[in-house]
Amino acid sequence: MKKIVSIFTIMLLGFSMQAQTPFALSGSSYSQSFDAIGNGLPLGWRVDSIVNKNAGLGNDAISRFSATSTTWGNTSRGFKNLASADGLVATSPTVDQNASTDRVLGIRQVSAAGWDDKDSLVSASFQMANTTGLTSFNLQFKIQSLNTGAKRYHNWIVQYGLGNNPATFTTVATSPAIITLDSNFTNTTVSVNFGAALDNQNQAVWIRMMPSDTSMGTGNRPHIGIDDFNLTWSGVAVNNTPQIMTLVPADNAVGVAAGATSLMITFDKNISIGTGNITVYNITDATNQIIPLQMQPLPV
Repeated sequence: MKKIVSIFTIMLLGFSMQAQTPFALSGSSYSQSFDAIGNGLPLGWRVDSIVNKNAGLGNDAISRFSATSTTWGNTSRGFKNLASADGLVATSPTVDQNASTDRVLGIRQVSAAGWDDKDSLVSASFQMANTTGLTSFNLQFKIQSLNTGAKRYHNWIVQYGLGNNPATFTTVATSPAIITLDSNFTNTTVSVNFGAALDNQNQAVWIRMMPSDTSMGTGNRPHIGIDDFNLTWSGVAVNNTPQIMTLVPADNAVGVAAGATSLMITFDKNISIGTGNITVYNITDATNQIIPLQMQPLPV
């Protein structure tokens, strides 16, 4: 993949990257390793709390995601940057977890009332801009149970929804058919054949992973990791417009410190060095900062 990074420096207070950005598909597959999750959630990804599996999106919980690496034994609620089970074992110490460059999107609930209203259902979703001209979608991803101290358990499901703000999501069959996350240290590959459900949609398409029920049993709740999300289809998605792959700070980042801050945009294609300005808006006080554009190509 060829990339060019746009690097520029600004001085502003309270900068916020806004809005969920759907991912524009290209080629014949999409892969997300989450290894760069320390920079924030990848483009197209969203996390929610207070989710109803029989309804639409839940409460956007991007503010409850922490890009700071933490460990499997951490018991705080939230969406996290964890080490993947790949290459590690249940007893891997903190130093090995922190040193691992193989990362996952971590998810944990707690029993106390809070922003997720006690043991409410949570979800991680991938939003595609459309699937025009594409058919036969198949998905493989890993779902990991990372805390052997968790005595409660969840059964997880995969769903899809259509439109920018789906009113409902539909549960699809998975292999294995039952995905249980509990006190066992597991790293399960899940396969999904969507049939024709996602074919040729000229609208946003969502894939959602979430528990099918609140946690069951007694004791600590499981620490879940999602890794190596690989989506394939028939046909070739042609998108000649350069697409943003990653942003630093991440999409939806809030509270970015004032002062000299390097902002980076990584595209999926080579782009020409041009002229112009970038305007960054401060949504708190309605001011803006105009920055002359500077482009720096990276090695292919």
